[in-house]
Amino acid sequence: MQAENSVGRTAPVPAEGSFAELQKRIGDLEHQRDKLSRRLQALTQPAGDDASIRFEDLFDIDDIQAIQDAFSDATGVAAIITDVDGIPITKPSNFSALCLMIRGTPAGLVNCIRSDKELGTLEDGNGRIAKCLSAGFWDGGTSINVGARPIAKWLIGQVVDESLAEDEVLAYTTSIGVDAARVRAALPGLVRMSKEQFEKVHTAVALTARQLSFLALQIIQQARAITERKHAEQSIKESEKKFRTLFEYMTEGVALHEMIYDENGNGIDYKILDVNPAYSRHTGLVLRPDEQPLGRQLYGTETPPYLEEFGRVAATGESFSFETYFPPLEKHFRIIVISPKRGTFATVFEDITERKIKEEELRQKNEELERFTYTVSHDLKSPLVTVKTFLGFLAEDMKANDGERMDKDMAFIHAAANKMSHLLDELLDLSRVGRKMNPYVETPLQTVVREALDLVAGRILERKASITVTDAPVVVFGDVQRLIEVFQNLVDNAVKFMGTQLSPMIEIGVEQHNAEVVLFIRDNGIGIDPRHKSKLFGLFEKLNPGTEGTGIGLALAKRIVEVHGGRIWAESDGIGLGTTFRFTLAKTKILH
Repeated sequence: MQAENSVGRTAPVPAEGSFAELQKRIGDLEHQRDKLSRRLQALTQPAGDDASIRFEDLFDIDDIQAIQDAFSDATGVAAIITDVDGIPITKPSNFSALCLMIRGTPAGLVNCIRSDKELGTLEDGNGRIAKCLSAGFWDGGTSINVGARPIAKWLIGQVVDESLAEDEVLAYTTSIGVDAARVRAALPGLVRMSKEQFEKVHTAVALTARQLSFLALQIIQQARAITERKHAEQSIKESEKKFRTLFEYMTEGVALHEMIYDENGNGIDYKILDVNPAYSRHTGLVLRPDEQPLGRQLYGTETPPYLEEFGRVAATGESFSFETYFPPLEKHFRIIVISPKRGTFATVFEDITERKIKEEELRQKNEELERFTYTVSHDLKSPLVTVKTFLGFLAEDMKANDGERMDKDMAFIHAAANKMSHLLDELLDLSRVGRKMNPYVETPLQTVVREALDLVAGRILERKASITVTDAPVVVFGDVQRLIEVFQNLVDNAVKFMGTQLSPMIEIGVEQHNAEVVLFIRDNGIGIDPRHKSKLFGLFEKLNPGTEGTGIGLALAKRIVEVHGGRIWAESDGIGLGTTFRFTLAKTKILH
């Protein structure tokens, strides 16, 4: 049967056989799941992470094209499947000559794509019917989803009803550059049907799209299940392989043991059944493949080491871990003991000697921090007391309206505040050493020294000090700005404590002590009283209270040297005999 079309072409009424063919093709898609799932394995992601999945990844486009063509043949409407932005995925089915003319112009194509993009966007998932933005033909669309996410749109249309105004179509097509004569010739080829009939066709395409959406979700779920199963199988294989090789390649030492019991069931020793290569690396003990010594024999002790702990694990099956120092090997170990079956146990252990050494260093650093905190609180309290005291004086002098004394009070308060500010700045700089560093680079010693001397040039000129710098090809490695601070503080200190020396001299040089390169700054200043050497690098320590500065310069130099893997010390034969500061820096070298 056919419905009359007053424009010229008739819209076929869908035949029962046509929909049967449509259903058959959809059924064929279901039979291809296994093939499609294999293709999807490379694209599957964990559930919920499917934003990159495309319609083309899920379906064979040739099969979809056949379904679309069959639908158009059955209903008479034009059809196409696009992505969510309106870009075609399939080829057009049953497109009218007039629509092809419109899409053939740049302006017409833009309107058509925009119109296609807006279709199929209703929240209920049924899509919608609307007049197209080009010629006002009836179009419809519905989305094809994966879960709640659209991946494509099935668009149908190019249908007209009795409301079509041909003069408006001619005006629009002419405005976008389509020849009017060609438009008139194409008008009779348009499909005409009532809106009610078109809505029924649209419902059919919405149901088909919904079925494709369900099938898409099934394909993804099946592909994920297949992928997860294969991953699980692969994981089992890898686990088995890892288990076979773990014993040989673990970085921790592993030893398998069997308890030895007396006639009363009491553990008296244990036999070492097997050890991995790391066992020998950690202990230095080497066992022959056929050797299974007893614990006391292997370790040379009167009683088997940790027999009570090991025996308890072998008897109860409860794992146990502990840290210990093992005197026979002079090492610290962390040991985990497990029991695979009663009467046996395995030890997994690591050498933590280095960690224990670091912990001891940290303990010493914490003690140093406590001393540092005490010193800071003591030295900062002094200007605070001054401020507080003279604020009291200032209040009294203000009541007495004594301007001269008020000025003196303010001067003391201002000086104390400046001192505190300077102390805080120095502390901040000290705290940054080792925490905020520039990249370490190799730099000639003379470059570092030259920049340091430029920073204290005023004091050197004022004191008329003679500076001698070695020309040895020495290269230092570290944060250049921090190394400049070391030389700046040491040279500044040397100039500051020249005393009454008439010919101040400072020598900056280098010495080779066996494999160690030692840098030095030697002066002929006032020297150091041997009783005060222990205080030299202390925070805020000033051996001569009358000098300027906060007493943090040498503490800062010491901190920088230590951060660079070195050490610093001072040598002096006594008061009036000058001082030599010597220090090392890691990776300092003399080029030959």
